[in-house]
Amino acid sequence: MGLFYFLSSRTTRVKVLSLFLLSCLVSVNSFAGNERNTMGARSAAMGMSGVATYDVFSVLNNPAATTQLEQLSLGLFAENRFLLADVNYGGLAFALPTSKAGTIGLGLSFFGNDLYSERHIALSYGIKLSPSISIGTHIDAYNVATLDDGSGTALTFGLGLQYQIVENARVGMHLHNPLFAGLTEFQEDDLPSFLQIGIAYDPSDKLTLCLEGEKELDQKAIFKMGLEWRMAEKFHLRGGIATQPIYSSLGAGVNLGRLKLDLATSFHPQLGLTPHVSVRFE
Repeated sequence: MGLFYFLSSRTTRVKVLSLFLLSCLVSVNSFAGNERNTMGARSAAMGMSGVATYDVFSVLNNPAATTQLEQLSLGLFAENRFLLADVNYGGLAFALPTSKAGTIGLGLSFFGNDLYSERHIALSYGIKLSPSISIGTHIDAYNVATLDDGSGTALTFGLGLQYQIVENARVGMHLHNPLFAGLTEFQEDDLPSFLQIGIAYDPSDKLTLCLEGEKELDQKAIFKMGLEWRMAEKFHLRGGIATQPIYSSLGAGVNLGRLKLDLATSFHPQLGLTPHVSVRFE
């Protein structure tokens, strides 16, 4: 009888149905398999590639890349996954470069609703070992809460590397949760563990090409390709594609000086469209 009254609410039925469909068809949160673990609308537009590029969301994507930032930066991002009202994902990133002590960063993200939610807090640090080599690390706290089972919290960390091969090409690497930390002793409650390796190449001052691979524990590798065309000083076009399953994306960026607005749309072959938006301020 209690279950009948619980499901009698139309709002609750919509939430339950949304989460059920997503859990059946695809991994939509960071604790499930083969998620593209990159944040920000710029990266989303470029096939979710972001380990070898840099912006304020490198705090979460690759802490070593934050050493390329020259000014205090703040970013906000949000996405509405598959246009479902109760499957929203968003957060913020903050980076503070220093003249000699590297770059300090903070990242926060949130996914879910009142039935199921995930919260992630990351403290990051990046430093240059030489003009061409940067390393970084982040310490992460995850909290997961469900309506029936309460909440759980776990800690982990990640490592990053960025290497400037030549003036117009750089390699990035990001390893997350290398010790396979989890919320409980059960494997299904493990935090995401993955390795990302990619290269970004600038054939001209107007074009950036990205190639990236991502491998999560016990999942097939994901391959990503992205392109950014700076067609005008204040307007950029972007596109990308990724595998597992085939994922395509398009987007644009508007440069308003200290303020940068990024918009993107990604397409999943079974679940449809996901709009992304982020704002970066320097």
